[in-house]
Amino acid sequence: MSRTLVASLLAVALAAADPWTVLTEAVALPPAEQRAALTALVAERPAFLPGHYNLGTLLIGVDTPAAIRHLELAATAEDPAAAADAWHNLALARWAAGQLDEAVAAMVEAARRDPALGPVRDELRRAALARQDEARRAAEAAERVLRLDPTPPPPARFGEPYRHPLVARGGQGPYRFAVVPDEGGAGGLPAGLRLDPDGAIAGVPATVGRWQVAVAVRDAATASAQGTVPLVILPPPRIRTTALDEAVLDHPYAAALVADGLDAPRWRIDGLPEGLSLDPASGRISGIPRRPGSATLAVVAEDGQRRATATLPLTVAETFAPNLSALPTATAWAAYAARVTMRGPAGIYRFTTASSNGLVLAGDGTISGEPAAAGSATLATVIEDARGRRRPVVIPITVMPPPIIDENAPITLKRGSPVARPLGRQGGTGPFAWTVIDGALPKGLRLDPDGTLRGAPAEVGTSTATVEVLDRWKAAARHGITLQVEPADEEPPRKQEQQEEKNEDQQQDGQDGDPSQTADGKDGKDGKDGQGKQGQQGQDPAADASPPGSAGASAAAQAMAAAAASAAAQAEAEADALRAAAAEGFLDSLPAGDADALRALLHGGTVPPARSGQTW
Repeated sequence: MSRTLVASLLAVALAAADPWTVLTEAVALPPAEQRAALTALVAERPAFLPGHYNLGTLLIGVDTPAAIRHLELAATAEDPAAAADAWHNLALARWAAGQLDEAVAAMVEAARRDPALGPVRDELRRAALARQDEARRAAEAAERVLRLDPTPPPPARFGEPYRHPLVARGGQGPYRFAVVPDEGGAGGLPAGLRLDPDGAIAGVPATVGRWQVAVAVRDAATASAQGTVPLVILPPPRIRTTALDEAVLDHPYAAALVADGLDAPRWRIDGLPEGLSLDPASGRISGIPRRPGSATLAVVAEDGQRRATATLPLTVAETFAPNLSALPTATAWAAYAARVTMRGPAGIYRFTTASSNGLVLAGDGTISGEPAAAGSATLATVIEDARGRRRPVVIPITVMPPPIIDENAPITLKRGSPVARPLGRQGGTGPFAWTVIDGALPKGLRLDPDGTLRGAPAEVGTSTATVEVLDRWKAAARHGITLQVEPADEEPPRKQEQQEEKNEDQQQDGQDGDPSQTADGKDGKDGKDGQGKQGQQGQDPAADASPPGSAGASAAAQAMAAAAASAAAQAEAEADALRAAAAEGFLDSLPAGDADALRALLHGGTVPPARSGQTW
């Protein structure tokens, strides 16, 4: 029997059956069948709130967004007890989805309708505050960690003086910076630039390209961090356009000029044929030429600080001309396909068949084949229009070498440090698409389609992956890469020695703190007082122990500070243990279903929530 027929028969049965009967039978089924039956029930009877309640409860931890939708509907029930059950389970679903504030709000609504849920509401409030406090502490701790600012420096320019200070965050200033290339020299600065100890990249670049500079920073407390700084060296100002397509008499013409090494250049041209004009902002030539012949254009591009010039020929043909600039670049040994388009009167043009370097030009202007070598293909042909006019033309096509992935050395990263590192590539014809086809990147890291590794490695270790890049013509390159994730910079040795001294002082002097005082306001029974831990926040006994106004503490003061800090830490741990025991005692005082549900939820479990399977 087909699924469509089964669904039709089920819909007919549901329409005729009492929904309470269907619900009672559904909740007795295994989970998968129960879900299907309840889904069909609410689809047929969308106003039957008990169906939404049971389906939403079933979906908690399985399809949490759907569970929330169904339980929100069920919570609109007029009966207070039914609504309380729905709000209760909605709170659990929202908690499972990470919506802490919304979960607390839902449990408040549940307790408003059923006062017996007050203790659950209070504990959920406390848990939400604890989670938020934990997130805040983690964010503050991360902010204190020494690290390089991930903001990339502005581009440098070939042959021009450059200076840009790198920035470190966290740690304890002042900072000292250094370049740390690997054994093969990868990660160093380009020729002409240096990194001063204060973090300034300075000098006059003597080369052009993109660089990934490995930089280490050390703070006043001897903590250190490493990162990769992307640096772009722009070429000297030049006009990249080397040729212009022919124009055709009395037919629209358009061509674009391109320059390198200039910021928003303004363009000037002397010698444009009659009927053509230049847009100074974009460098676009357009118009309708009114006189045939050849012209020599004097082109200037400048941005107020830099200037580039070029001399370009432009021919205005009387008949027709091919759009050579519209032909895309080819890739060696990859299938190529393009068609020559024409300027001039509309109509059919015929081409004399020609071939070069593995490419073939057909009579209709279609170019196909696989270039046999990188370099160029020159197709000499004769073009004839519908009126029988003919003209010889040479059609050049640039052929790029196949792409290769230039990543031979292991890529070293730091756990938790932001990464935005392009993988190296040479050759091929853009656009490119990158993917991971085998292995796996470190957790927290991804490879974007543009070939850039992004994210922040979450775990220490070595990972290997095979990546692939495809160019415009599907020419592919595959290469195995190794990624080594090193630990985040460890606690500085001086701080470790201080901690060892604190531990020794604690053993000699005894504990100066009182755990019961640390947990002030906590009776250890009802689990309701969280002021003990919150009251400890921001206190620094070691700081308080130093004599006011002194430049440095005496040995005795340091010993007292160490003992106090150690005692406070132990007291805090014992207070946490007391709170945990009290919380467990509180949970044990609840009904079994509520206690198990809340305990599972607070500890990240997926036990089905309390009040499940009720049919109201």
